[in-house]
Amino acid sequence: MATHVVSIKPYPSTWPPDSGGQQRSYHMYANLPAGYKTIVIEPASPSTPANTELIHISWPKPWFSAAAEIIASLLNRGHADNLAVLDILSSASAVYRRTLSQVITPASIVCVEHCYAYEPILRLPRRALIYSAHNVEYDLKKIITPRSFLRPFLLKHVFVREKKLCEKADHIITCTEVDKKRLSNLYSIPLEKITVVPNGSDTTATKPKTPTEREATRHRLHSKRPMILFLGSLFPPNIAAANFITNILAPALPQYTFVIAGSVGAHFTNTHIHANHDLILPTSGWPGYGFAPLDYWLNRIGHWTSAEFGLHISDPNITAVELTSASFIPSLLTLQTGDTTVKHILTPWPEQTVIPLSAKKPRWIRGTIFPSIPTTQTVRLGMATQRLRLKRKGIWEKIDIGQVHNIHRWVAANVCVVGSLSEEEKELLLAASHLAINPVAAGSGSHLKMFEYMASGLPILTTPIGARGIADQEDDVVSIAPLDQFASTLKTLMENETQRQNLSQAARAYVVRTHDWKNISEAFARLLTSVVP
Repeated sequence: MATHVVSIKPYPSTWPPDSGGQQRSYHMYANLPAGYKTIVIEPASPSTPANTELIHISWPKPWFSAAAEIIASLLNRGHADNLAVLDILSSASAVYRRTLSQVITPASIVCVEHCYAYEPILRLPRRALIYSAHNVEYDLKKIITPRSFLRPFLLKHVFVREKKLCEKADHIITCTEVDKKRLSNLYSIPLEKITVVPNGSDTTATKPKTPTEREATRHRLHSKRPMILFLGSLFPPNIAAANFITNILAPALPQYTFVIAGSVGAHFTNTHIHANHDLILPTSGWPGYGFAPLDYWLNRIGHWTSAEFGLHISDPNITAVELTSASFIPSLLTLQTGDTTVKHILTPWPEQTVIPLSAKKPRWIRGTIFPSIPTTQTVRLGMATQRLRLKRKGIWEKIDIGQVHNIHRWVAANVCVVGSLSEEEKELLLAASHLAINPVAAGSGSHLKMFEYMASGLPILTTPIGARGIADQEDDVVSIAPLDQFASTLKTLMENETQRQNLSQAARAYVVRTHDWKNISEAFARLLTSVVP
């Protein structure tokens, strides 16, 4: 008979899982041995994740949650703590309480991811309760919550919620020994009640490339300088790291190309672009650049780009492109490719614009958007693209705009910011890069990107904070340097190929030995068995 496990998440799932929290929540449960059945309860998402081994049940947020988030944002200097707001409102949601009751009844174990939306669980019949602490939430909130009228109330709320969950839980799991000791000291919890279940990587799916394969990938991406990679989600410590790269590292080391990849790229939405770049991600034929990429925004219809954008069409059989787009502000869209220029007035009603393509190379479509009527107001220009079609060998093909991820743009002469990545695009960057970095100065928990770097065989340079969760922060697995020595250490490392090769081999062996998701989930399963009453 299967052991039923219910995982409570305070945010909707994505597929494939992108952020560190999403990846941990997915892999830890999806890799549980046979005999376990996991159901994930989460707030409603625009689309149900596909191709997963987990059952997802969504519950709609209360209708007034959006208004509450806006009010919280206004009181908190533009920073809406959606998780804290959701936590407060979850107890008021009859639908949520009813969903929990229905799903938890046959379950033997309930795991709360983070420390939110768990209060209604305490009123239900007793089940084994586990707090899955992705970090020390209170410490994290102290770092990312701005000073404002609302800050003391938010911090106190998180402290009380996390403390109560630590006390009520039958067991607690953390990502690192540091977090284990901190939770114990902060909330007076016995150390034997806490077990470290580390983050990991799928070392079977992610494998190092040969030197020949890496060189071929660099040629494919038109890389002319050694590449340094930083992966990150849109999260304050990652934003600070990305700013450090663009403001300190890149100017100090112009001989290298720094690639900032992941949703942290949205932080650079309004930065200056250097359109004469040469790095191209050709996986789906739709790389481009722009003040904002053709990103997928949750809870919005369509995909947005702003002011200036570009598309690169790599398939010579494509002879035309059609965009179905609209703009809230009447705007003039100008599209240029080769000697062809197409101009179109955008309105709030979606209309089609067809751009013919010649056989000339490179085949760039460059787009600009300007107000079509005089205005003295400062406006945010942009367009929503609802559909893309390609004309290939005389036949129009509809392209799923959700596949259009590989947009990139430049914020400095040797920095390339890449938006959210598909798995194929991430694999390309991991294969093409010479070195991975993690210059974070704050945070809690451990960084899954570190284990992705290791699994792909990349040598790593990180700060001591970035090395959390790596046993003893060993120098033979990763190179560690404080921020004030980061540039000089990076230069020395890049000039020493033997040291990079040694780090690469040691990191790969380490992650296979201690941080493979399958092994982690098997240990997690043994822990689950031990806490079932």
